[in-house]
Amino acid sequence: MNRLCTIVNIAICLLTIHLNLTAQSLLSASENTAGHVEQIIAHRGASAERPECTLSAFARAIEVGATAVEMDVRTTRDGKLYLLHDATLNRTTDGEGTASDKTLTQLKQFDAGSWFNKKYQGERIPELREALQQCKTKIDVLLDLKEQGTSYAQQVAAEVIKYGVPKRTIVGVRSVEQALLFRKLLPEARQLGLIPNPQSIADFVDAKVETIRLWPDWLKDNSLVPQIKKLGAQ
Repeated sequence: MNRLCTIVNIAICLLTIHLNLTAQSLLSASENTAGHVEQIIAHRGASAERPECTLSAFARAIEVGATAVEMDVRTTRDGKLYLLHDATLNRTTDGEGTASDKTLTQLKQFDAGSWFNKKYQGERIPELREALQQCKTKIDVLLDLKEQGTSYAQQVAAEVIKYGVPKRTIVGVRSVEQALLFRKLLPEARQLGLIPNPQSIADFVDAKVETIRLWPDWLKDNSLVPQIKKLGAQ
């Protein structure tokens, strides 16, 4: 088994195609990178055309042909999983304060669309289960896990199994402990290492994380790619 699955191609994909997608940018990206793209990931959905991290943005990503949608997973005060990039409500809703301090019922009262465009007034913060049901069989799902802990991981895994497709799920892990835990909970899912720095690569590879996210600035270090190859990357 390859210890680090096509890391360079995936990294290039994430750095160049992990975009706020529009239909035109998606078509251009597909044409310009033909034969090299592993995934075309709609970051927070088609967030250039629709309010980010909403069911509308995910639907548009499916429409324009993205191969995966990225979504950020958090927990409400009453233990429900919801999707929102920011920790606070201020930027992308008409609410204020820390989102996870609210119950799901409270979160559902906020308008998550008007900040982007008035025609999306009434768009709501989605639950994870809603997005998984929407994407099921249509598009891969990349879960950016915003929290740590066993109970959180167990709840995420349970919803993926119940409402989604584990084989079409990519789990964005932020620690080796989280990677090992999700390998047990969702063995069929792929993993993306959201590593804090290049020095963490070996630890995540040893945890059998298939793909590592790289940032452009890291590639300025000429020793990084040789290091990756020594770890078994193709």
